[in-house]
Amino acid sequence: MILATVDVGSNTAKLLVADCDVSAWTFEPLYEERRHVRLGEGVDASGAINSAALGRLLEALEAFDQTARELGADGLRIGATSASRDATNIADIQAAVDKKIGAEYAVIAGVDEARLSLLGALSALPHITGPAVVIDIGGGSTEFAGARSRTAELSVCVSLNVGSVRLTERCFPSQPPPAQSVQTARDLIRTAISEAELPDLTGYALVGAAGTTGALARLHAGFDRWADAPADPIHLTRDEVREWTDRLAALTYAETLALNPNIMASRADIIAAGVLILDTAMNTLGFDALTISPRGLRHGLMLDLLAQGRTSA
Repeated sequence: MILATVDVGSNTAKLLVADCDVSAWTFEPLYEERRHVRLGEGVDASGAINSAALGRLLEALEAFDQTARELGADGLRIGATSASRDATNIADIQAAVDKKIGAEYAVIAGVDEARLSLLGALSALPHITGPAVVIDIGGGSTEFAGARSRTAELSVCVSLNVGSVRLTERCFPSQPPPAQSVQTARDLIRTAISEAELPDLTGYALVGAAGTTGALARLHAGFDRWADAPADPIHLTRDEVREWTDRLAALTYAETLALNPNIMASRADIIAAGVLILDTAMNTLGFDALTISPRGLRHGLMLDLLAQGRTSA
């Protein structure tokens, strides 16, 4: 069975088309694509998704739908996250998507986004069998989801209203940002983490799910596509993350883009804020190392879709 899922974030829309075995609850990716839609542009200030962002979204979804159908899928399962949750005009967005491609534009609650990100990220890391918590840094929000084992109930499920696009728009007036702006952003992140009242995570492995951490992994290890990634999982220490935080916070847009134009094409203006979130989280929560997964929410959406098929079968 061929199925297709789309993760619509505040910065990118990501397509996964996979050949699925419902009975075994497994899938083999056939095709993956991402498009820069920057849906969260201005949402933090205005509260609404603007017409330009909607146009970019509809163009991406129409292309995704065509590709998915050509590969044998019967339409798309769409999961939309932070920018869509916050948008006051979400009903208009949903109506526009339904009219354009006839698909439901489902807005995922923050806790469900966290759960699905955990599910997706760990599906690529079979060696992690003990307690693990996934950090998924998106454009509009950051999710933490954890469990003591793959079969255990969630022990951590938190969504913070800080993300790379939101933080950039709110705190960084220029690139590179002034030192005081970086400190203001770091304070906001710390406050959000403190108010979330996360449990003690001693003994948990920290896993990064795609997005910001995926871009950082490719920068750090020096490859463009996950298909070219080394066989072993990519790890970064807390000191390495801090080095990248300081380096990115000192670069102009052009200098950031020049690090790797393929990776930075849609992130050069927001990657500094995204890595700052990671750095602050690791220091605040006491993590010394991070393992980065190439998978994330869209893969969790696929597994969730398979689970629904198993239940209804």
